[in-house]
Amino acid sequence: MHGYYRNDDQPMMYFQDVRNRPRYCASHVVPLEELTSDLASHATTPNFAWVSPDDCADMEGCGIAAGDAFLKTELTAIMSSPAWRTQRSLAIITFDEDAQDYQHPAQRVPTIVLASSGVKAGYQDATRYTHYSLLRTIEAALGLGTLTANDRYAQPLNDIFDSERALVSAPQPAVSASADSPMPATVAPPGTATFLAAAAKARDPVAWVANYASNTVSPVNVTTRKAGPQIPVGAGPRAVVATPDGKTVYIADSLSGTVTPIAASTGTPGKPIPVGDEPWALAVTRDGTTLYVANSGSGTVTPVSTATNKPGIPIAVGDAPRLITMAPGGKTAYVLNWLSGTVTPIAVAANAAGKPIRTGAFPVAAAFGPGGPRGATLYVANFGGDSVTPVNTSTDRPDRAVPAGYAPTALAGQTAIVVEPYNYTLALFDTKTGRVYPSITVGSFPLAVAVTG
Repeated sequence: MHGYYRNDDQPMMYFQDVRNRPRYCASHVVPLEELTSDLASHATTPNFAWVSPDDCADMEGCGIAAGDAFLKTELTAIMSSPAWRTQRSLAIITFDEDAQDYQHPAQRVPTIVLASSGVKAGYQDATRYTHYSLLRTIEAALGLGTLTANDRYAQPLNDIFDSERALVSAPQPAVSASADSPMPATVAPPGTATFLAAAAKARDPVAWVANYASNTVSPVNVTTRKAGPQIPVGAGPRAVVATPDGKTVYIADSLSGTVTPIAASTGTPGKPIPVGDEPWALAVTRDGTTLYVANSGSGTVTPVSTATNKPGIPIAVGDAPRLITMAPGGKTAYVLNWLSGTVTPIAVAANAAGKPIRTGAFPVAAAFGPGGPRGATLYVANFGGDSVTPVNTSTDRPDRAVPAGYAPTALAGQTAIVVEPYNYTLALFDTKTGRVYPSITVGSFPLAVAVTG
């Protein structure tokens, strides 16, 4: 810490190749006062500069007026510089997050892009961007490669530029397949079959873990707590589900647009199954005959026959479906549509979507409450609505939403336990009476919950 600067105000210091190289660090992480002299000529102006305000000027400690004064001083210096006045330059003003002030929806970050030339004046873009979009844009402007799949597949800020000046097109997934030309199957790494056979002989349960960044799946013996060899799958594995008979494990390859089946007895991956764009969630029907794949980027659910591993006709649902849960009776699958604020019921027998059920902003988690004369109740946690919405599954109609703290993220139990990561608490309410109980403080940023007994 130095003055008003703390570690989180200097993000470059989190990188070991900066922090652990004293000379390099001293020449590249410099006091803000040096910016004025750097901007004095073309020769001394850096190609890229990250300007970090301290805890006073960033509006955290000293309010909005301090932030305004900081921007006035620094932007005046930048826009008066020779590089800005004579060359194509870009200034991006953004925040790392919004405040925990119950905004709806949560985490909408203001970003302003200023340019010396080449942008549309006064343009407002409704495209959904993230900070990875900023990184993708900066990488393209500097002629650099991408770092991870997050920025590689991020949407760059092209729309703000004049059409002939767009920096880069967002890449398509590097791996693709079609029903007519399926991708070849791969083989399990050496030792995988032996590892799984030993677990089966000892009757030890095996957990299958999707490793998003390494494009692999790890089988883990839950009893011995040892992991087997990593099994290669498609790009960006995000979700895992097993068939009821335990013979096949399916992996949603979110960046490949495929699902990879794995034989649970040997760990051998089968041919990737082409589905929709950005498969995000999986569910298997209770009879084990159909796999449902929620394609977040396509707004569809793809039914897949588990007998043949062939995809059926995609079912249109809402925008960005990111969770599928099967009703207790097994006759209906409910799909949570993140960007639509709705839940779409799918009749399993007909593979047909029903009328969308409006719940709240950014539905993120669901759990079924006890049955009754009206059947089971589906409880939906609305991340952006700070609420939980009960849905009568016999009529597929929502009841009045129940307040559930700030940005609820997970649900569990017949007495609903709601995880509130931004409040560091759990909220409880009785699913029979609707009574809301005081929140329980837990650890920092809780994200998931399960109930035993």
